[in-house]
Formats: sequence, structure tokens, C-alpha cells
Amino acid sequence: MDIAFSGFYKKDIYFRTIWWIYKPSTSALIIRIAAFLLFGALYTATIINSFKADGASSFEVARMVRHLITFLILGYILFQPYINSYRKSSELWNDPVIRRNITGRVSTTGIIIDPMKEWLTWDKFVKVNHQLDSIALLTASRMFVLLQRDFFQDEQDWKMFQNMVAAKVQEVIE
Repeated sequence: MDIAFSGFYKKDIYFRTIWWIYKPSTSALIIRIAAFLLFGALYTATIINSFKADGASSFEVARMVRHLITFLILGYILFQPYINSYRKSSELWNDPVIRRNITGRVSTTGIIIDPMKEWLTWDKFVKVNHQLDSIALLTASRMFVLLQRDFFQDEQDWKMFQNMVAAKVQEVIE
């Protein structure tokens, strides 16, 4: 049984999906924030110690500038996934292929998006992102399929697709 779908991506849903793909795991995010806070505290302590002395020498000022550069690099590392997701989603959104009418079929075999020749079988998907208005499926090679609720002709087709995803996709990545 095939369920046909057709529609145009909505920009906010598309950007949200790319953000989901690039979002770091919770443990990686905690480590990034902890490192940023630790080095921020060390940088603040260095500045306070430098100014406690009788005026800061040129050596102390140069050291503070080096630490500031390091702190800024750490800030970039902390925000890099969000910067990369916005840059990548903007780049992809500007591609006319993404903004064309997306058509295809969903079946018990998998998903095919026209004009692809091969089915993306359900076993290739390793992660799912359920939203009220869309479902994004991610493969191990970071290829994704985004299907929005309005791609389907009626609510019954959308529910059948959700049930297929729930039954067929086994998430192996957290």
C-alpha cells in the first residue's frame, strides 16, 4: 500500500529540521558549556589579579589579550553547531531544488522521493524527529527526509505515515 505525498517545504519547518540535525547531544552541550564557564572564570580571575597589582604592565596586558582571544575561540566552539546549522539551512534553502514541489510515495518498503530511482528503506533511518506538523527522518550518512503534514492529501494518510514510522524506524542514535 502506497501513500502518495506532494507539497512545498515551509521555511520555518525546514530550518528547524536542519537545526535538529546539527544540534549537539545533551552531554556534548554540557561539556561545551562547562568548558566555557571554566575558562571564563579563569579569564576573570586573571584580569582581577592583573589589576590588583600596582598597575598592569605591558606584559600583563598582552597576556590578557591572548586570554581574550582564547576565550573568544571557546565561545565560537560553543556556538559552532548553531552557526553551522543556520549557515547550512540558508545554503540549502537557496537551492531551487529544495523549493520545488516535493513528490513521492511512502510504503511498507520505505520512502521514495521523485525522481529518485531507489527506495530509502526503513532500516536506513537511524533517528526520527516528530513535530506536530512534520516528521524528519535521518540516515546514518546524515541524509534526511522531511515530510510535512500538509504534504499528505488527508489526515488519514498522515496518521498512516506516522504509524509506519513508529513501527518501522528503530532509533539507534540519541
